[in-house]
Amino acid sequence: MVKIKALYNDGPASGYSVGDVFEANLYDGYYCFHDNKGRYRVRHKSEFDLPSDDLLSPIRTVMRKEIVPGTYGIISVTKENKILIKRGSYTHEQLREAAHTLNQIAEVVEDETTN
Repeated sequence: MVKIKALYNDGPASGYSVGDVFEANLYDGYYCFHDNKGRYRVRHKSEFDLPSDDLLSPIRTVMRKEIVPGTYGIISVTKENKILIKRGSYTHEQLREAAHTLNQIAEVVEDETTN
C-alpha cells in the first residue's frame, strides 16, 4: 500500500479532486483505491504522483475561492464584484443557470464574511 496524490480528475463525478491523497495498491500499472465517496477506483498510474512527506503532514496550505470578473450566461461580474443581470426574456434553462451562478457567488461571499 502506497500513498498517491491525484494529478487529474474526471470532473465532479470522479469522486476526488486534484491534489487529494489516497492509500492505494499498484497492480500492472494501475492504482486501486477508494475515492472520497467510498467508491472503488482503478486508474492508470500516470494520473497520480507519489507525494512528498510534506503532503502527508497534518498542516496544509488551503487555497481559497474568489470571485472572478467575467460574463457567465446572463450574469456579469465586474472587477468591483458588482453583479449585473442582462435585461431580456429568458428560457427556464438560462434562469436556472443564472440561479446556479448566483448561488456560487453567494457561497464565496458568505465564506468571506464568516472567516
